[in-house]
Amino acid sequence: MADYAREKGWWDLWSALIRTCSSAKEFSKQVLELVENRTLPEKEVAERLLALAGASREWNWPGLGIATVHQLEESVALALYTRFPDLLRGPYKLHVQANIWGQSYTKLLSHFITIGDEEMIDHLASRVVTRSGRWGNAAKLLEDADRLTDYYAALKANESVFSRRAANVLGKVPAYSIYQYNALIKANRLARLLFERSASSYLADPHSLADLVEASEIHVMALAYRALGLNDLRAREQAVTHLPLLIGTLLRPMQRDTRTLAFAALANGASTIESARLILDRAKDALNLPDTRYPKERLLGLIAQLLHRWPELRGGNEQPVVYERKTA
Repeated sequence: MADYAREKGWWDLWSALIRTCSSAKEFSKQVLELVENRTLPEKEVAERLLALAGASREWNWPGLGIATVHQLEESVALALYTRFPDLLRGPYKLHVQANIWGQSYTKLLSHFITIGDEEMIDHLASRVVTRSGRWGNAAKLLEDADRLTDYYAALKANESVFSRRAANVLGKVPAYSIYQYNALIKANRLARLLFERSASSYLADPHSLADLVEASEIHVMALAYRALGLNDLRAREQAVTHLPLLIGTLLRPMQRDTRTLAFAALANGASTIESARLILDRAKDALNLPDTRYPKERLLGLIAQLLHRWPELRGGNEQPVVYERKTA
């Protein structure tokens, strides 16, 4: 059918058939043929390549969607980048996802580092940073992680630059892509650098920290809360800036440990009596939640901290009572 559509010049049908019905190998072959085609006008080649890009199949249920995407062979990705770099940076970016059971892109990563393509380096790093294990391409991906660790560690000479680049990496990490955090941190040097050893560095760039607060992956959000909860003037200033987002952590569903990190950030955000009152009111509402896993003992600690710092907010039953022995 694809050959017949090609003969008839039905390029929309042809691209749909190749994208949805072919194997990954056939998909890469068709992309390479177009990249190496020097007889057609370049604009037409680019249009046909653009028509091939995208998800192959999708399954959607309420609250859950799954899509399959053909991954380009590394040599094909290099050829595409050489002739049409904007296509690989744009619509074909989803066709370059380093994973354990599929492709690894060591040579492509080396090329990006050599020419200094920050956007594509960060893209591949966002996939490598979640990889661990002993199966498939895991060993190759951990080697790539080691190389990327050295690359990003060198950026720490300027914390603002490191914060921007590292937050760009973590902001691209897909939701639910980290299953065993402790095992990942133990095996993956890049994950160890970005998640565990750089919390204070993200305070150097407020815009980057804002991206982490609104990230889709829960472990990245937890990192942002940990940074905002540090005993640091920059953390207190930025906690005030992000207070509207932080207040939501009191009432929305969250994991116990992540919510506890958010409490420290909220304490930093209580810089004025008005903000402290807002946090206190929401915290008292949270005490009535039926969630049995809610860390209410930590929540009471936050409430006590606010009342100690702002005595004006104490109610009648929250005033300290001092008992004295009656003298004879």
